[in-house]
Amino acid sequence: KKFRRVVVIHDTLMASVVQDVKHISNAESFALQSVSAFTVFLYIWDSMKEKPFQIDPEMIPCIPSSKGCFTLEFANFIAKEYEVLDFESGRLFNTCRLLEGKYMELLERLPINTNKKLFAVG
Repeated sequence: KKFRRVVVIHDTLMASVVQDVKHISNAESFALQSVSAFTVFLYIWDSMKEKPFQIDPEMIPCIPSSKGCFTLEFANFIAKEYEVLDFESGRLFNTCRLLEGKYMELLERLPINTNKKLFAVG
């Protein structure tokens, strides 16, 4: 049977397993972030040397750096999975806009999310 559209939803840390979906003409891939939009935004923001825009300092509470949170092996694994995560149409976040709307909006403004659909599905 032929399908008009195929949607693949996968964990961000399983990108290498589904990376061939980009070769299917009628398929779209959406990566599921298993952590909060707040966590994802802070992790990305903390890793950016040059900030693309200004934010209200109250948006980022006094939180220690994420350095040292992961073993070197796990950090390398994450980096390898994100290297192949260039085929996704969007991302699903385990949150709701009522709780984390501000951070979803900040994520949408980041250059790495240009032309990507971000959904809060919690």
